[in-house]
Amino acid sequence: MMSSVQREGFLRVLGHAPTIIGGLLLAMTAAGCGNDGTISVQEQRGEPTIVGVVTGTVFAPNGQIATNDRGWNWLTFFEMSKAYAALNPNVVPVGPEALVALSAVDEIDALDGRIDSPRLIAQGITNVDGQYRIADPDIREIDVCRLMVAVGGGELLTRAFVVASVTDVDVASETTVRIVLNRLTQGPPAQLCDFTTAELVSLLDIVDNATFTAQGDDIFEVNQNAYQTARDDVCVRDAVDKATGNDRDGTPRACLRFYP
Repeated sequence: MMSSVQREGFLRVLGHAPTIIGGLLLAMTAAGCGNDGTISVQEQRGEPTIVGVVTGTVFAPNGQIATNDRGWNWLTFFEMSKAYAALNPNVVPVGPEALVALSAVDEIDALDGRIDSPRLIAQGITNVDGQYRIADPDIREIDVCRLMVAVGGGELLTRAFVVASVTDVDVASETTVRIVLNRLTQGPPAQLCDFTTAELVSLLDIVDNATFTAQGDDIFEVNQNAYQTARDDVCVRDAVDKATGNDRDGTPRACLRFYP
């Protein structure tokens, strides 16, 4: 027979039994069992990495480029014929090995009409058809203010605001960038993020129509001529006014065809 002391200790253990058993069950559940019946620790899996992609084609007058550097300012020059540029300056894909840089543009940086410090995200190389593909987790969202792709540097810089997962780089896209940046230096005050993605798509279409016959002896002159033409185009000015809340006079009759 148990003594009174032994009996009291036994009852105390029984009183704690639910807590002890529950703790053991919890430990076994957390550890889990392998296929062979052994207990194993299950690894915690993190969320899968989401990678965004931007693709497109780089176009140049005559589609000819020459490079001597694979850095940011890789482009030495675009070779072209003036006659060809007058026919259609932005429909010929460049060849392979053209470096395309994807960057994020800060609207504060762009306020003075220049983009001096774009944050480089990733780079890609064109294939034989002039097509590039850039994949990076930082571009999982396209419709943000404001991603930009660019080739070249200095006077030969050709850029495009990223307005879709497929964004081409050509004379019209560079002109659109210049038109937007120029507006930021004019009154009434406007900021880069005032231009929505949809408004940039519409503006690009209107600029492309206005600059179709831009001329020049090299890519610098073609871009300059295209910008001057677009800057003075009534429909381009109207689209910019609409995007920045300065559309007091309504849409000119000649520009109605660009809107649904």
